Amino acid sequence: MEHLEGARVVAIDRIAHRVILSDGTALGYKKLALCTGGRPRPLVCKGMDPAQPRVLARVAGPEVSQFYEDVHLDPGVNLITGTIVARMGCEGGRIVAVLRSTDRRLSADMVVAGIGMLANIELARNAALDVDGGIPVAARCVLNLYPMRWSRRALPHPRQMPACRPSTWRRAWIWFDQYEIKLHMAGLSQGFDRCVLRGSLAARSFCAFYLQGNRVMAVDAVNRLGDFLLVRRALVQPLQVDSAFFADENMALKDFWPLRRYLRVCPRWQCAPPLFNNPLNLKTDATD
Repeated sequence: MEHLEGARVVAIDRIAHRVILSDGTALGYKKLALCTGGRPRPLVCKGMDPAQPRVLARVAGPEVSQFYEDVHLDPGVNLITGTIVARMGCEGGRIVAVLRSTDRRLSADMVVAGIGMLANIELARNAALDVDGGIPVAARCVLNLYPMRWSRRALPHPRQMPACRPSTWRRAWIWFDQYEIKLHMAGLSQGFDRCVLRGSLAARSFCAFYLQGNRVMAVDAVNRLGDFLLVRRALVQPLQVDSAFFADENMALKDFWPLRRYLRVCPRWQCAPPLFNNPLNLKTDATD
């Protein structure tokens, strides 16, 4: 691999299979990966999207949302949901207050706008590729214009991006930390009709399985890496289960026959350190 420091791609010649750099240099390619990333979404108060009634409303079920609301409320965080920000109050060139749509004013020493990112799609648009807040792709994030591929890092959250086949997004997963709590999410939960909990919300160690009928669509795992890694692999194919099995912790997930085959194909999973609260005693690899 050759690293061209300071070089910037300004155009893609799809006919000649070349990329054009800012200094006029043309580089040929056989396969091209578009890894253009994104940039912070600018804060524009007027016309902002309607406020959500709960935290994580777009990506998690009510049970997981309530859990995380309690996590933040316990140390004294004041959560305000269902309220739209109307504008910012500024004095001396800095934000000093947030004004809500109800005309209530909230004084602020600092404002953190966690409103996501915008995918850098300009290069793709100039190359006459279809763009729609990202780039619609087929299975495995491959464009319909071989031999080009779009990086998942530049796509919206999988649970908000239905352009790929369901089998593709069943493989997609993300994780993040809030306080000492690690949340892993896999699959596409949109359209689920029930949520089955396994574990203890009070102990801050549980899994939330999202089902449509008896089909598992997605899983959220809080401080349960071992359970998550096993079920994440199983989501590659449609998984039919009896929901009572997931809820009963007296029955180990590794003993459920649709999941056992994923143990056989993962010989590295042998024993996990207690740090991961892993009841399956599997050797886990978070980078897998």
